[in-house]
Amino acid sequence: MFLTNRPIWAKVSSSLIFFSALILKLKRLFLLPVKPIFLNFAITYVCNGRCLMCDNWKRYREEPEKIKEELTFAQIGRFVKNNKDWLGNLKHIGLSGGEPLLRKDLVDIIRLFREELPWVKVGLQTNGLLPQPAQKVLSAILAFYPELSLAVSLDGLEKTHDQIRGVKGGYARVIKTIKIAQELGVKEISAGMTVTEKNYEEIMDVKKIVEEFGLEFAFYPADSGDYYHRKRAKSLFPQKIKESLLSAFALFPGDYFRDNFRLQLLGKRQRKLPCYSGLTSFVIDPYGEVKPCVLRNESLGNIKNEPLQKILTGEKAKKIRQEIKKCSCWSLCEVSTSAILDPWDVLFWFLFYANKRKFWQGFKEKQLRLI
Repeated sequence: MFLTNRPIWAKVSSSLIFFSALILKLKRLFLLPVKPIFLNFAITYVCNGRCLMCDNWKRYREEPEKIKEELTFAQIGRFVKNNKDWLGNLKHIGLSGGEPLLRKDLVDIIRLFREELPWVKVGLQTNGLLPQPAQKVLSAILAFYPELSLAVSLDGLEKTHDQIRGVKGGYARVIKTIKIAQELGVKEISAGMTVTEKNYEEIMDVKKIVEEFGLEFAFYPADSGDYYHRKRAKSLFPQKIKESLLSAFALFPGDYFRDNFRLQLLGKRQRKLPCYSGLTSFVIDPYGEVKPCVLRNESLGNIKNEPLQKILTGEKAKKIRQEIKKCSCWSLCEVSTSAILDPWDVLFWFLFYANKRKFWQGFKEKQLRLI
């Protein structure tokens, strides 16, 4: 077994991980509430992009008055301070949008999380189209939180990226944002590519650019749902790009998400990983609605009006957890958190499907990026 030469503490740690996973599995089975571990906090729907695969930028064109319903800094502060007990197990908060950099109080929001929930890892997601504001904001944040992680969007070569994001010169701005973040000392930076019928032929070109910067590269088919202000689609990508996706995914045989996506496309595996969305991970939208994931629109309750404990222990939350048991999506946002908490299927994949050398190579490369 690959555990043979590991130190005692590592074996104990692994035992604890699997024991914790078993407890969570039982709580999921019996629909018992769990204090959140992962939180995706969309702090605004205001966006300066005009993306083809996401319509959040259209929200306030369609309903201009709706922007007044977005959470204020004071409301976010009350939520954090009044729900510390039920935020006590939180490990990670991802700040998304819209474009988070368009909130003038972004630095204050992150400072709030650091002061009130200092054990929680905070990550910031940006479209990279605001390099100068990014420089100012990142400088301020790094002064009190140097561990901030940053995710930037890069969806193709220059012409393609600008077409997809609907912003002329957008590609150049993203590259500038990446360089600024690196110069400021942000250690953990990733670049994500949303794959559509417009850019699927450029996956490997973008991978090369991203890795030349020494960043982690991720790519994933476009999702749909209210989180993106788009109705759920039965097929998230046309059949014609399937072969390109398969070719690209085949280059990552040591990556659980991408290799399983490939195996599922080929019909060689079905999803076995239980979904823990709505149990251990949640989305809070800019209006305070608590939702189970980025793909489902049901609200469990609103943090403006109710304590988090009441929201997550209510009958509505219990009903949604029951429905989610039937889900079979393979969305990166939801799979990544579930795989961390329930390693059984990851272990099975590692033993019988994964390229072990590529797996450890990817693990070592990620560690080196964080040094």
